[in-house]
Amino acid sequence: MDALLEAQLPDLGMTVQFSKSRLNFTCFQGLRAMAAPKTVWKNGPLTLYHGTLKLHVESVLSGIKLAESKGKPDFGRGFYTSTSIRQARKWSKIKQERYFQRKGKEEDTALVEFKVDREKLSELSCLFFVRWSPSNEDFWSLIYRFRGERGVGHKMDGSCYDVVVGPVATMRWEEKEAYQYYDQVGFHTDIAIALLDGSAKRVVN
Repeated sequence: MDALLEAQLPDLGMTVQFSKSRLNFTCFQGLRAMAAPKTVWKNGPLTLYHGTLKLHVESVLSGIKLAESKGKPDFGRGFYTSTSIRQARKWSKIKQERYFQRKGKEEDTALVEFKVDREKLSELSCLFFVRWSPSNEDFWSLIYRFRGERGVGHKMDGSCYDVVVGPVATMRWEEKEAYQYYDQVGFHTDIAIALLDGSAKRVVN
């Protein structure tokens, strides 16, 4: 038989009795309610952020130019975004510092938000890397291809996946180190750029 427990409620001048099994059930129901998602999955648009400088905002909004991709990014030439607004802000700060070093003057940072249709995104060829541990040779070999060898294309014929998603390598990439909570979503072909250009976008604070 289930034992009865008592709780004293002096403010109300009463004692309440309840069973242990009932208490456990109530706690379980409460925890399950707390863990339940607040929204229902509807396959809505994917929100992505691009950190940049204010002087580049107009060109991003009017039409991304893939040929203007510079540097030695992790996944090669492309237009890079992130699901993390914090990461995008950090990247805009890095661009600001580099701009000052080159030009000797300040330039305001900016953040562009994209709402990408998941159905259309699913029609593109995509390459995904879920984890960045040192043992993930697939991920690190691709990083080395572009940061180390300045390779061309993701595939052996020199062509690219439309979209590549994965962790962000640090400056210590040769030691196989990546940021723990950051991600990057790179758009590497004209068809992928067209999807971004056709997406709803706006400048955010």
